[in-house]
Amino acid sequence: MSSDRTPGQKAAFTRKRRAAAAKAVTTRKRLNAFDKVRANEAASKEALRSYCEAHKWRVAFFEGKTGAPRTGIIDAIIFRISKQNADVLDLRLVQLKGGRAGISGAEIARLKKASEAVAVNWLIAAFDGESLHLVPEPEQVPGSAKVPAKGKGKHDRRAAALDAWKTIRRKRVEAVEAALMQPVIESEPL
Repeated sequence: MSSDRTPGQKAAFTRKRRAAAAKAVTTRKRLNAFDKVRANEAASKEALRSYCEAHKWRVAFFEGKTGAPRTGIIDAIIFRISKQNADVLDLRLVQLKGGRAGISGAEIARLKKASEAVAVNWLIAAFDGESLHLVPEPEQVPGSAKVPAKGKGKHDRRAAALDAWKTIRRKRVEAVEAALMQPVIESEPL
């Protein structure tokens, strides 16, 4: 069968086979890298789970419906009730690293910024046997997702500056109104 081909056809056939083989090798390498990433991710999650279990933390991972990690700097949160005060929640934002992945300064800065912008609010969920009632309704609380957990957040500084400007304007208006309310003293012409 190969004798029916001309030398040019044989060369073209060989080039096609070599290209297909090179593509298969590349695909195999890519799949191996993907498998390695998945294995490292699973190992890092399991390591965090076992650490949390040993140190009495709870862990929640942020994943998509398929189990793939979500975009963003926060991969998981760990939390527990404070040992000193049962009404205080100790919460940590976690970025998972696995395999040979390094930690960059930009990632640390991004994670710190995310921790300053954490929105905290309260909610009571009451189940009466038939339906779940939320008090207050999350949609009815104005600005419910805008309350930062810490007093050092960028939003607090902006709000404080806005309050300061409002106070200054109010005092200026009050001063002008007070000046206008003063009785006018008419003097006799000279």
